[in-house]
Amino acid sequence: HQAQAQRAHQAHQAQAHPVQAHQAQAQRAHQAHAQRVHQAQAHQVQVQLAQAQQAHQAPQAPPLLWHH
Repeated sequence: HQAQAQRAHQAHQAQAHPVQAHQAQAQRAHQAHAQRVHQAQAHQVQVQLAQAQQAHQAPQAPPLLWHH
């Protein structure tokens, strides 16, 4: 009997609160969007780091100068 009552309660909640379901969907969509944005930002940072490393390596002085 309890299981039936629970199912009835859940069905009632689903009908009474479509807004919550919509919020959950919106939240998931937002999370997915945030992940994509975060990945894009992380990629940009990696590119910037790679460029910085290349710039740093390019005008490297010969090792002999460092020993004097």
